Parts: sequence; structure tokens; C-alpha cells
Amino acid sequence: MRNIIRTRNFYLIIAIDICLLVGAYWLSYVIRFEGQIPAHDWNNLVSTLPYIICFKLFTFFMFGLYKGMWRYTSLVDLLNLLKATLTSSFGIMLAILFMFQFQGFARSVFIIDGMLTFIFIGGFRVSIRLLFSETPSGLPSFREVLTRRSEKKPQRPKKRLLIIGAGDAGEKMLREIRDNPRLSYEAVGFLDDDHRKKGMRIHGVPVLGSVPRIHDMAYRDEMD
Repeated sequence: MRNIIRTRNFYLIIAIDICLLVGAYWLSYVIRFEGQIPAHDWNNLVSTLPYIICFKLFTFFMFGLYKGMWRYTSLVDLLNLLKATLTSSFGIMLAILFMFQFQGFARSVFIIDGMLTFIFIGGFRVSIRLLFSETPSGLPSFREVLTRRSEKKPQRPKKRLLIIGAGDAGEKMLREIRDNPRLSYEAVGFLDDDHRKKGMRIHGVPVLGSVPRIHDMAYRDEMD
């Protein structure tokens, strides 16, 4: 954890998360009161905001949301974010119930806030993943486009690649190739001995045939 805290990206992510959490909490009041926040509720918003932000960040730490590499955000990370969001929202509502019995507080604000927190933080994490990854169609990512424009270096032609096995391992290999634009490979097809998979596609890449036909496929690719 100490190594994570020492990185510059860690503080950048924390700063962005704080902005998103503030926006989610404020917007939840705007939605609840249809854009006209009463003075009393506005005071509640301002007075509780620092405690809510600190508690949410603490919960995110507890669920390990800042230990992962955000460029590899996966369904597991989003599931942990959902757990952290539900835990923090429940904890906040429980604290207000014991301290104020919800007198002067709108319960729906905290439900909306939890939903917006998950959408904002999750959307930000997924955006980072998309920023560093190629699109499912094989198109370059936004980051790669910017890099190419800034460097203006001639790009080496990618080597066309056949992946053996149209299962979990093959799918992971395809994602690894697409998630790393620096790899000079382009997956053009899968080979699998299960004839039922022929003609099917994984992330847009077709299953061309069985493994014994690898020489025919390679020869055809050279002719093309």
C-alpha cells in the first residue's frame, strides 16, 4: 500500500474521485428537489459533505479499490465498487438514523447518491480501461491515436495471428493482444477442433476451422 500511495497517479485518482463524489452528492439533492434545493437542505448538504466524502473514500480503501491497475478494470473491480458503494451508503444512512432519526433529511437523497456514486466512479474506471485499450472492432484506442499523432513515427505493419483454441484461454489471449497496442500482432481468426464453433465469432474475430487446417489457413493468409 505504501508503494501505491507514493505514486503520482494515486493522488490524481483520489482528486478525481473526490470531485465525482461531490458531484454525485450535490446532484442527488438537485434531482430530489427538482433543481430547487431548500435552504435547510442546502445547509444539510454543505455540513455533511466532508464527512460523507471521507467515509466513502475510507470504504473504498477498505474494499481495495485503490490497489488495482485502473487500465485493467474488470467486472471484478466493478463488483467490488458496487459492494463499497452499498456499504458506504448503508453506513451513512445508519449514522444519520442514529444521530438525527432522519429529522430534516430526505431519505431518497442518499439512495440517489449511492446510485450516482456507482455510475460516476464506475464510469470513470471504465473510461480509463477504454482509454488504454483497443476497441472490440480492432480500431486503435483514443490514447493510441493521440500517441500516434504526437510521435508521428512510421508504424510497423502488424503480424497476422491465428489463435489456437476458441475457449477461455483464446479469449484471454485476444484481449491481451488488443489491450496492448504496442504488440505488433493482429488476431485474424481462431482454430478449434470443436466443429460446432466454426463460423462463430469472439469479439468480432471468426472461428475459421479446426487445428489440422492451420497450414491451409496460413498459406491462404500469405496469398491474401
